[in-house]
Amino acid sequence: MGQGGFRVDWEAQTPTCLPSGRLYGGRFDQANTNGHIGHERGNVVAVGRTPISEFDFKLQMYYDRTHRNTPNLLGEDLNTYDVDFQHRFPLVRGMDIHLGIGLPAVR
Repeated sequence: MGQGGFRVDWEAQTPTCLPSGRLYGGRFDQANTNGHIGHERGNVVAVGRTPISEFDFKLQMYYDRTHRNTPNLLGEDLNTYDVDFQHRFPLVRGMDIHLGIGLPAVR
């Protein structure tokens, strides 16, 4: 099995961006199969934020990919996506409004 990953903390005055990800995979023998079982998976997350005076925008995106193969038994590919957008702004002193939309999907 092997594994790796990354993370970047990049912050200019505006906007901020925080991408990260990881990847792992390998093969192993298992009884009752005619070969090696393979499994690979990776994902990446990116978060961006832009504060503009009293307003704040945030966008977060996530992608995950899984591949698994058991010879003569199972083959699987799974993709998961998620997008989340949030917007914050003041309504009156001491009270903010938060609006958002999310889009999850699995294929």
